[in-house]
Amino acid sequence: MLSAIMILVLSIILASVVGYMYVTQWAFKFWQRQHIPFIVPKFPLGNAQTTNPSMRMHSAVLFATFYAQLKTSNVSFGGIYLFTRPIALALNLDFVRDVLTRDFRHFSDRGIFYNEQDDPLSANLFTLTRDKWNLLRAKLTPTFTTGRMKEMTLLVLKVANELQFSLKESLMVSSTVEMKDLMARFTTDVIGNCAFGIECNSLRDPQSTFREMGRRIFQSNKRSRLQQLFMTAFPSMAKFLHMKVFESDITSFFQDVVEETMRQRDLEGSNDRNDFMDLLMKLRDSNASLTVNEIAAQALLFFSAGFETSSGTLTFCLYELALNKDIQMRVREEIQAISSKYDNKITYDALSEMKYLDRVINETLRKYPPLGSLFRRVTETYKSPEGAKLTRDMNLIIPIYAIHHDPDIYEDPETFNPDRFEPEEVRQRHRCSFLPFGDGPRNCIGLRFGLLQTKIGLVALLSRFVFEASSTTPRSIRFARKSFTLTPDGGLWLNVRELV
Repeated sequence: MLSAIMILVLSIILASVVGYMYVTQWAFKFWQRQHIPFIVPKFPLGNAQTTNPSMRMHSAVLFATFYAQLKTSNVSFGGIYLFTRPIALALNLDFVRDVLTRDFRHFSDRGIFYNEQDDPLSANLFTLTRDKWNLLRAKLTPTFTTGRMKEMTLLVLKVANELQFSLKESLMVSSTVEMKDLMARFTTDVIGNCAFGIECNSLRDPQSTFREMGRRIFQSNKRSRLQQLFMTAFPSMAKFLHMKVFESDITSFFQDVVEETMRQRDLEGSNDRNDFMDLLMKLRDSNASLTVNEIAAQALLFFSAGFETSSGTLTFCLYELALNKDIQMRVREEIQAISSKYDNKITYDALSEMKYLDRVINETLRKYPPLGSLFRRVTETYKSPEGAKLTRDMNLIIPIYAIHHDPDIYEDPETFNPDRFEPEEVRQRHRCSFLPFGDGPRNCIGLRFGLLQTKIGLVALLSRFVFEASSTTPRSIRFARKSFTLTPDGGLWLNVRELV
């Protein structure tokens, strides 16, 4: 009996030693064998995190540190590791352009995990691979035409009026307001109206079901974060283990909402609301033949991406305007001047004239891109200009946050300066120096709607309120490390007062 236990222990020790040697002496030598500059990995997670917990940071900031270290090599990409999996990190803007546009067929997939069988709502436009994505993208593109944007403006304005009312009520309790949650409640109500035709009432009820589901989608504990890394690095194994992106109750909630919304509209016999669900139902009834799960998957994507990214942009923009009062005043003056031409009403045409507001939003998106990184998977073997080879199924990261904060591209990048986006300044920069919505065929399909609700939210707020830094407002933002998007850690408090 004793000898059997000893044999088992020795076998485990031997297997551990062999595994360790394989990882450190072979797997972690991949980039070295390819003669590609790389960041030295650490066992067992590679470059996924630092060893010192106090130094752990959001992945976008971590990739920016790697980018800064590798960029001096003057190559198209450098190497990092996620567990034992080698990942290419883009370093050159011409290479980024080629990946996103010119050589798109080599990088047409995002390489983000989804499991259509066990987790049907994870199979959406953002995650699907080339053939399925291509068909679905063509079907959904008509959602975001100029005509539909004008129609949706009225829906967004209705929620913006509620936002003004809600903030005014908050000021009766305290002049210091937590902006992150307020903006998330605003965009939740907007998406609820525009996607589902549902009054979410998050502004009046912070604990509404839709708001809670929004929080749940983007919450991440240590265990789920490790699962996310594993699913990204080893998608086939993750599917074999039946791993999921969304928890079952989140999936059930959105399936029920979609089914009930479609049932109600079918009973009413009219699908002319011109919202996102309207389009999806027409696709269901056409030759496109979308299933209920496919409709629910796109609705969940539109909801989660639409409320989180725009609420973050609104929060960061108000933060920067609070710290830069002269810029805030200039934006407000533009809003007042243009609104006066339209009987002091917010219209789609009035918004289109607010060019300085556009530059303020773009500068916010530069400093705080909603997605700090873009992900791509190699679908066809690719050779870089230097002759380095990326083989099929390898992953590539485009570090947007790093590019946006590169002092060789943007002078004094930590300074908030909307004049960077004067037309002449933009023309002088590389087209891939600004990528808040990606570029090429897989750019963000909802970028026009995201900008629309962001502009309406800012106009509604700045025309009625003044925003200033409070005693607790940080002078530099610390990002929530476990969040998929860039979001301030612990909320963001500003002093607010109503204009007289």
